[in-house]
Amino acid sequence: SYSTIKEGIRGGCKWSLLQFNRENPDHPLASPVLWARIKAIVTLTLLSIAACIPDNGGCFELFGYDMIVDQDLGVWLIEV
Repeated sequence: SYSTIKEGIRGGCKWSLLQFNRENPDHPLASPVLWARIKAIVTLTLLSIAACIPDNGGCFELFGYDMIVDQDLGVWLIEV
């Protein structure tokens, strides 16, 4: 039933961030300030380990970030 029209979200079960922002431009999660804070956390955590990352030639690593956003758009890093 993935493509079934569902109440409130139309077809599909998940929205991309772009689709969410398009539908909810005034929602706090669409705030550029929030995304600047998230990007800063990601950048600072990667900079803190940059010297320890080995050169693996053509390989790469993926990092997953868990964060919490509070009601004041404060971003709290849980784990990487």
